[in-house]
Amino acid sequence: MSVPDYDIYEHYSINGYNIRRLVASQQPDFKSPGTFAERRSNFMGFPMKTMMDDDYSYTKLHTDGNLHEDKYDPVMEAYKLEHSEGGPPIAEGMLGGILVMMSQSLNFTIEAYVRKDRIWGTAIVSTCN
Repeated sequence: MSVPDYDIYEHYSINGYNIRRLVASQQPDFKSPGTFAERRSNFMGFPMKTMMDDDYSYTKLHTDGNLHEDKYDPVMEAYKLEHSEGGPPIAEGMLGGILVMMSQSLNFTIEAYVRKDRIWGTAIVSTCN
């Protein structure tokens, strides 16, 4: 009489993406994907979109060559910032550094954008007399 093999999976959804990951198995060559905290600390290269802009000493953007119409997203009304090989990083400063460190330690990629109007889409309110 043989014992059936049982595998245990975890299922969850992030922004409409369904994740199914094997977390336990009776197979002899199975390698554990880590603890719950370790699994939740790995975004598996998922591209995270962020809107950025210059903010005193906290963030300095390098937008040279990035604000062209071919990099414009009309839905977000923003330009995609791209890093060129050998060039400066997209952003420097405290917040830019924190974002890069988080992307490395949590395993996600960054898609950075800057608003076209540089005022974050603030509504213009007109008054009625």
